[in-house]
Order: sequence, then C-alpha cells, then structure tokens
Amino acid sequence: MTIFNSESELLDVLGQIEAKLASASTCSTDQFSKHYNEAGALFAFYALDGHESDDEEFALLEKQAKRIKNIELALQSASNVCAEEDALKESYIQAGRYGPNEAIKRLSQALLSLRDKD
Repeated sequence: MTIFNSESELLDVLGQIEAKLASASTCSTDQFSKHYNEAGALFAFYALDGHESDDEEFALLEKQAKRIKNIELALQSASNVCAEEDALKESYIQAGRYGPNEAIKRLSQALLSLRDKD
C-alpha cells in the first residue's frame, strides 16, 4: 500500500472527513470555510480517488467506494462558495457562486439526502 498502512487507517480518515463536513453543515458562517476546506484538503491529500494507490490499496478504496463517493458529492454540493460580500455581485451570481450561508444550506441538504439513500 502506498498511502494507508491499513484498512483501519482509511476508515479513520473517512471518519475525520465526515466529521469535518458535519461540522461545516452546522457551524457559523465564520467557521464554515475552515471545516469545509479541511475536509476537502484531507480528501485530496489522501488521494481518495485512487490515482496514487497500488492494487492492494485500490481494493480497500473500492470496498469503501460508496462512502467515498458520498463524501465527494457532499464536497461538490458547496464547491461554488465565495465570500458573502462577493455573492451579492451580479458577476458572481451569474457564475453560480454563493456565500457561506447558502453553502451551509446546500451541504446540509446534501448530507441529509445522502444519509437517506444509505
């Protein structure tokens, strides 16, 4: 394995990301970026898409594919966030951008929807 030493380490990382997303979905707008960005950074750092994994590790990722996909979908649900003051500008609105208040709503809805599908 190239990134994870064990399946339990992978599960721990997935739990950390899910906890960050849960925090981001219920926190103040001041704290949203911190939690959301930490979740995204962990997802990228651990290359959960498998592009750096050997066959053994890829098999572990495949075993957790649904959970990883749900994390990815949750991250995508709020990926067009920008500063609240910018979210009021017409150019940002036309580009589909929104502020932390809307991002929190979108992330919360995504997490609820994904939970209902499980």
